[in-house]
Amino acid sequence: GYELVKEGFLSFKPLIYIANIDENDLTSPSPLLQRLREHASTEGMEIIEICAQLELELKDLSQEERMEFLRELKIRETGIDRLIKEVYRKLNLITFFTVSGGKEAKAWPVERGITASQAAGKVHSDMEKGFVKSDIIPVSELLTIGSMKQAREKGRVRIEGRDYLVGDGDVIHFRFSR
Repeated sequence: GYELVKEGFLSFKPLIYIANIDENDLTSPSPLLQRLREHASTEGMEIIEICAQLELELKDLSQEERMEFLRELKIRETGIDRLIKEVYRKLNLITFFTVSGGKEAKAWPVERGITASQAAGKVHSDMEKGFVKSDIIPVSELLTIGSMKQAREKGRVRIEGRDYLVGDGDVIHFRFSR
């Protein structure tokens, strides 16, 4: 016999159902959308419903106007945001952040289960080779505090070693020798 290799077959890849819906479907789903939901449910799937017209209108609004508009429609998050989260979930991805000079942040999508030293290698191979330790703080906490300097002063930054499992939303400052 032979072993079937899953890697190449599209049918073995994670699936996501996406439906471009009408604005009216947001408050009163059409019979077609209801049938689509039922079909997805029988397959154990959910549908990411996106109103492309609404998403187009939202992109031109300020953050404040966007939040107000979504509140009026009783929508917690945009379809695009739900789609991104679902893609990350299906692909087993998380995001960690690096900040350089206290001003510029960069998001790094990586597979869940990555260690701090492996994450350093995603930034630059020399950082993984010379990894010493990493300073870690969740992004939500950093945004509340305001800066890495203030977070350090308040004792909110943790020092972790090479085997630390990076968490989704960690802000990491890598320390390494050259």
